[in-house]
Amino acid sequence: MPRLNPPPHWPAPPAGWTPPPGWRPDPAWGPPPPGWQLWIPEPGDGERANRTAFLRVGVVAGAVLLAVTLAQVALGVFSAYNLGHSLSSTIVPWVIVSCIVFFARRRWGWWAIIGTYLGMWLLISIMGATGRIGAFL
Repeated sequence: MPRLNPPPHWPAPPAGWTPPPGWRPDPAWGPPPPGWQLWIPEPGDGERANRTAFLRVGVVAGAVLLAVTLAQVALGVFSAYNLGHSLSSTIVPWVIVSCIVFFARRRWGWWAIIGTYLGMWLLISIMGATGRIGAFL
C-alpha cells in the first residue's frame, strides 16, 4: 500500500498511520505544491529494487565480451570457435547474476554488479579451461 508523502506545509502523519478509506486532507492545510507526489509506493508494492537487472548486468557482460574479443584479435588468436566460446562464457554468468540481482530485496550498485559478474565469469572460465585441459591429460 502506498504511503502518504505530505508536503512541507502539512502536518506529518503519526508513525505507522494509514489513511482510512475515503480519507481526504484537511482543506485548511492548503493544496500541495504543483507536481507534488502525495502517495509514494512502499517497498514490496510490486516494485522490484532491481527491475533493470538484466539490462545492467548485460552492459557489463557486453563490455567483457568486447574486451575478450579485442584481446583475441590483438593476440592473433581470433576465430569463430574462440568467439563462440567467449560468447557462451559471458552469457551463462549474465543469466545467473541477473537472476540473483533481480530477486534481491535491496538495490545493487554498479560496483556490486561488476564485481559479482566478473567473479562468476572468471569462475566459469576457469572451470571450462580446466575441463579442456583435463581432456588432454
